[in-house]
Amino acid sequence: MSKKREKILLTFLGTGKYEQTRYEFNSEQSGIADRPPEGGPFAALCMARVWQPDRIIVFSTSEAQRANGEKLGKEASGFRLEWVNIPEGKNKAELLQIFQQIAENIPAESEVVVDVTHSFRSIPIIGVAALHYVSFVKKVKIEHIWYGAYSPNQSGPFPVIDLRIFSDITNWLWAVRVFEETGETKPLADVLKPYQRELYEQYQKDPKVGSIANALERLGPLIAGVQVPALQRQAADAYKAFRKAREEGRLGDVPPLLSEVIDSIQNKLEKLQTNSDSSGLSDKEKALAQLKAQHSLLLAYLDWNRPAQAIILFREWLVSVALFTWEKYEGILFKCDESSKIKEIVNQRKAAEELLNSLSKLGLRKELSNHLQQVVNTWKWIIQKRNAIAHAGMNAEGYSGQALAKDALEEIRNKANEVMRLIDR
Repeated sequence: MSKKREKILLTFLGTGKYEQTRYEFNSEQSGIADRPPEGGPFAALCMARVWQPDRIIVFSTSEAQRANGEKLGKEASGFRLEWVNIPEGKNKAELLQIFQQIAENIPAESEVVVDVTHSFRSIPIIGVAALHYVSFVKKVKIEHIWYGAYSPNQSGPFPVIDLRIFSDITNWLWAVRVFEETGETKPLADVLKPYQRELYEQYQKDPKVGSIANALERLGPLIAGVQVPALQRQAADAYKAFRKAREEGRLGDVPPLLSEVIDSIQNKLEKLQTNSDSSGLSDKEKALAQLKAQHSLLLAYLDWNRPAQAIILFREWLVSVALFTWEKYEGILFKCDESSKIKEIVNQRKAAEELLNSLSKLGLRKELSNHLQQVVNTWKWIIQKRNAIAHAGMNAEGYSGQALAKDALEEIRNKANEVMRLIDR
């Protein structure tokens, strides 16, 4: 049974003269069900009566507390108030101090609503930044960032607007960056889920609506585990789900400005998948297409700074290259979807590995073609790197982290490209 989250309302108090005001909450602007307006001089207390927090944390300067602290305390009858003194934020040092004060006073694994109605100067920006920090470090859930849109020239009631979209956009950009830089898909799946949950209801619980986040979530472990055939199929599923959702307008309220971000995700998924349209191709052409797809995946691992996975795939890819190079194996290698051929393929790959190992020990052989000799030389090179990875650096062939530094990754990339040019002539 999951632990109940403590409900915390954060508010920032200014020095203004707060008069009686009415605020209204509605589903379109506030993100909660419509309800009658709430009144009072402080927006935070109107919000508290709606959300019913366990406690209210008030961040204020000394001047603001002198001006409005007593009045807020009297109005807050029935609520637990806690005061945190912060500087005015006039310079970098004070801004960092505000950030630290906010982050330190938000309890771990709590549920938070933030009121920025009466905030002073740049404090809301620092506050939202601190919220993002604690959402990662302390597993805090940001429920709403509410702003009471008071206007002195109108009588009210004034709408309470949920500004959490700014937080959502930041989460989107972070998730996309993680995917682009590391290949990790879970953050991307997580930011998609809330949108798809709404659409799931909107489209009469159509299971296709949830397919994007689910496909991405399944893809992550396959990338981490270098499960190439399954990974390529899952990347194809995720790509198709993205394309279909966009065509049918089923990405919901994903911010329009993120359309280019989604294009970037789709392009990456397209490169990872196997081209399923192989009709009219010969066995050799199909095999070459598969080798190109695996080469693209190998390069993706290097782009993601995942040298261990790249080296593991490189070794297996070279076995495939050897089988492709040797004419007697053509037509067998890439029928992986036919269960009756799996045992035969495994046996052929084992034979190819044994032959590569034997040839690599013999050195340069006149009877070997230039193509095969280069494959053998590359095999000998990659085996040394793969053994150090496979044994977690605990055998005699282990090496320091420098061997996986940028220069080493470029060497792997260059070797892979040389082999690809060799077979794609």
